[in-house]
Amino acid sequence: MPRRFARGGKKGKSNTWESKNTYGEMVKENSKMQSYYEKQCLLPPEEYEAMWTTLRAPLPAVFRITGSKDTAHQFRDVMKKHYLTQLDQLEVDGKMLDPPKSLEWYPDELAWKMDFSRPFLRKRPALKRFHSFIVSQNEQGTITRQEAVSMIPPLMLDVQPHHKVLDMCAAPGSKTTQIVEMLHAGGTPIPDGLVVANDSDHKRCYLLVKQTKRLQSPCFIVTNHDASIFPSLSMSKTDDSVLMFDRVLCDVPCSGDGTLRKNCALWKKWNPNNGVGLHPLQTRILARGLQLLAVGGRLVYSTCSFNPVENEAVVAELLRQYPDEIELVDMSSELPSLKRRPGLSTWTNMKPNGEFIATFESVDSEESKYRRSMFPPSEEEAKWMNLKLCMRLLPHDQDTGGFFVAVLRKKAHLSKTEARTAERAAAAAAAAASAAETAETAEVAEPAGDGADEDGTAAATGGKKDSARPLTHAQKRGFKEDPFIYLADTTPLGPIKDFYGLGDDFPYHQLMKRSNEGKVRNVYLTSATIRTLVHCNSLDALRLVNCGVIVFARSECAGVPVDFRLCQEGVDVLGATISKRVVNVSEDDALRMLQTESMRFSDFAMDTQNQLKDMEEGCCLVRTIAREGRHSLPILAWKGRNTLRSQINKQYRLFYILMMGFAPPEEPEESASGDKRKDKADNTEGGKGEGEGEG
Repeated sequence: MPRRFARGGKKGKSNTWESKNTYGEMVKENSKMQSYYEKQCLLPPEEYEAMWTTLRAPLPAVFRITGSKDTAHQFRDVMKKHYLTQLDQLEVDGKMLDPPKSLEWYPDELAWKMDFSRPFLRKRPALKRFHSFIVSQNEQGTITRQEAVSMIPPLMLDVQPHHKVLDMCAAPGSKTTQIVEMLHAGGTPIPDGLVVANDSDHKRCYLLVKQTKRLQSPCFIVTNHDASIFPSLSMSKTDDSVLMFDRVLCDVPCSGDGTLRKNCALWKKWNPNNGVGLHPLQTRILARGLQLLAVGGRLVYSTCSFNPVENEAVVAELLRQYPDEIELVDMSSELPSLKRRPGLSTWTNMKPNGEFIATFESVDSEESKYRRSMFPPSEEEAKWMNLKLCMRLLPHDQDTGGFFVAVLRKKAHLSKTEARTAERAAAAAAAAASAAETAETAEVAEPAGDGADEDGTAAATGGKKDSARPLTHAQKRGFKEDPFIYLADTTPLGPIKDFYGLGDDFPYHQLMKRSNEGKVRNVYLTSATIRTLVHCNSLDALRLVNCGVIVFARSECAGVPVDFRLCQEGVDVLGATISKRVVNVSEDDALRMLQTESMRFSDFAMDTQNQLKDMEEGCCLVRTIAREGRHSLPILAWKGRNTLRSQINKQYRLFYILMMGFAPPEEPEESASGDKRKDKADNTEGGKGEGEGEG
């Protein structure tokens, strides 16, 4: 997208333990900014000093526990038992340590904040141990470092397992991971819904892939489009049916002054032109999101900016365009412990020289950058728009950054053309779902043409063009991804089927590869819904960056009858379908496996030895016989001639040990160089700027 401003400083580093790059000498003052916002009447005059004081203070580190509902709850409990209880009543340098606390408004104690700095870590072993735990689990994805207010937009979406969800400006992906987790909240490995995560920056799409990869969802894809012209996607090759999304997140690029606590350079760089320059793009993205939203669906628009030109003005413009088709939703009953301020119905613009502009009519003719939509609605418009239903999150209310959230419901189609397209889509939906379930073979998606309806929206089908404007030569040159190809011939998978005991009901037609040349190296699995989406749209139209969960990887070993091993990433999806190559072990045997590189058969219980005795060499799945109230965790392993070796990396083994109910192993003493390496790891998180970082 043009002029992609950092959401709270996209080049900013993680704020998890007080960055080494401190801004202690920076003057955190900007009279023009302070004058501008005090003029907007964001809050009562007596509160402004508290807001500015909070904005000058460091932002507390916040993390969120990830994973399915049951897993996240159990991990929360073991974290409290083995780590947090040791931080209660801890004294450092004569002062009582303020221990980590759960965010009071976040459901189920799954989000926590910490407010102590790096020097404290070296003064108490319990703090150092907790720090190591946070770093390792963040790397493995069992927790996500994310600014508190950034967690709010996905919660307001209310995603259900059957929903089709679009995240329009997704990178680097912490909000996206929340959405994917909600999709899988029902516990089904392959729910009916899907998540399309999009970003305009191709490089940042890979940040998004890295952030979401640990969730291993077969219902998730990453695309690379300008969100303001995101294409209409087909769900059928025989008609004009278009994918309409039940939920859309528009977390748009913004000037980011809500992130001043971690992006301190904005104190110096802020000027009113930042918001003015981004307003048109933000308006286009929101308009496109509403076009792609199904009737009855919910859209969340959010920024990490205080500026009403980027917030209420954008929402008001779309309400003005579609007064009968969309409405703001009252979310006051959601997250009742969250402190929020109402949206503004009136505001004032400012020129770069600090002069205020009250109305559009007072704008000089040569100042073409100002649009009527940047100014507040009339008194009559303000009455029915209900902009007070927008939410403003202010830093001093709950020790956070600043954020803006608006929730919109689509009551009717935005145009007659859209209504006709939706009717065709509804008629084709059942047939498309049935075809996806019964298809036994797949094809590479055929190239599609381009063409738009008269109102600017369009349907992209197997034989029609994308609704977006044609790609430029630069865009085509810049997008180089291997194709995503569903397997047309599954005959080579016969040995895999027999070796691992995959049933006839296994969805072989949902398996894909990434190349037509040479041997298949990796095999990926997607949901039936994703398969239909990829099959019915050209790869050029989709601009697909990532899709599917890797389930098999080529591994040619002497003495092993198949050339493919299982992948840990796909174990949760494949686990229930594998009937052979499964070893059931006690939790005590599983613990010894995770604590050593490999175990001899004779070290296992006799029952386990009997299971291994006649099994051929190669990859296998170890299942723990869980005690009451615990999860049975699948462990990928390799059976050799006389040994069984876990194939889980060392850092992720801690998660397994804790989830099985065992105490964490004692950590060896760190050398000074080891401390430095950890410090470096702590401060190399890229993103939109907030630690995760999004704003």
